[in-house]
Amino acid sequence: LTTEDFKRPDIQLYVKRELEVTSILDYLYEWSLIDLLEYDQIEKASSRIEKVSKLLSILQQSCDSSWTSRFSHVLNNFGHQKILQEMLSMKNPHQIKTQESDIPVFGRTIKLDTNHLTQTAIRDISPTDFNNRCQIDDHRITGTRPGCVEFILLSGSTRVCQILDEDDQEEKCRKFLQSLTSMPDVKKTLKPGQIFKIKVQMFDSSLPIVSAEKAKNINYNLAIKIGRAELITDWKVEALMNLLVEHEMINPFFVTKLSETSDVVLKKEYLIYLLSCSEENKLKQVLTKASKSETLQAFVDHIEQWKCIECYRKTLLTFYQNVEDEIDTKIMENTLKVENDIPELLTNVCVHNAEHISRGARAKLFLQYVLTNENILKSFAAVFATMSKIVLTHTPCLYCSKEKSTSRQPDETSAYTFVIEDANVEKDLYHQIDTTLRDERYES
Repeated sequence: LTTEDFKRPDIQLYVKRELEVTSILDYLYEWSLIDLLEYDQIEKASSRIEKVSKLLSILQQSCDSSWTSRFSHVLNNFGHQKILQEMLSMKNPHQIKTQESDIPVFGRTIKLDTNHLTQTAIRDISPTDFNNRCQIDDHRITGTRPGCVEFILLSGSTRVCQILDEDDQEEKCRKFLQSLTSMPDVKKTLKPGQIFKIKVQMFDSSLPIVSAEKAKNINYNLAIKIGRAELITDWKVEALMNLLVEHEMINPFFVTKLSETSDVVLKKEYLIYLLSCSEENKLKQVLTKASKSETLQAFVDHIEQWKCIECYRKTLLTFYQNVEDEIDTKIMENTLKVENDIPELLTNVCVHNAEHISRGARAKLFLQYVLTNENILKSFAAVFATMSKIVLTHTPCLYCSKEKSTSRQPDETSAYTFVIEDANVEKDLYHQIDTTLRDERYES
């Protein structure tokens, strides 16, 4: 690869999309590709793409033409072989490209509507138990969400995902339902004549994954970390500092030091950091008292709005591409290792096979999964707030928005309706009543 190759727009675009520059910064310095000042400039950049842009700009200004071979060496030996191979194939179109690993397909769902008692029993069962009992080819259930039960599927490949589109979809739904209702906790809720409506469709990200009464479940510490950029607003430093002193949440030494500086933003950033590290109960007491102060009301309101998990999810959807561009292997790894019930297929693709699968493909799959799972969404929020510098402007969710419109396009997915013949019979529990194109949507 030559310096001219790195000036090509297609190669630059690819490197910006794929390179996880923070993972090789030390090696770039070790191989004299950047100096300490440039190292610092790259590290302080506000996003992954901006970091890569700064690096490319620095390299292309180098007077030593050997930087291309040294840069290629770093890529090849420290986890970015795929990027190097792809750049070489872009330079030499006739070169045989490396085959991309088969990426799982996420977002297909099986939506089921029946009586409330059965739906409650189904939602109480863990995804692991579902997968042990209900085998749907190479699909894995990753969770359910409120309203009529919607099983979210992770498919082993595009080929497998297409199985649910074939002519025998109705029979597959029947078998899935038979396996599901044979589970003891579900079976005891069944009654003869009970109706099940079931359909296969794409996951609708516009609908909430948490009910309204459970949406405000982010603690104050995390809410402050998520919204820290918006918290540098028009509020009095002295008012908050006095509250912290009153509750013994700040060392007198730091009070003195902060009083000596005239940098208001620095003072605010330190106080916000201090709050984000405080014990939750003490934090709640301080914010309750602060809410009664006119000078701190806006500050408290900013924190309160980030306590809603659905608002955070809506914000990620609003800034989807920015977030996807920012996600690197470390963010994925640190998020997934916190939770126990993570599909092995997802961990293998996003973390263990990182060197063989593009960052973009892994980030897309990972973010799709994060947006469908409440627990992993909170874990991601904690990791992303500390590992990323991009600013996410709060976007109100359906529950918190003043505009309560829920109008949606008619749903024309094929729906199958089955009925219980005898709740005590293991075999042939169902017969199909009808198969129709339904214009009405199932209410969530």
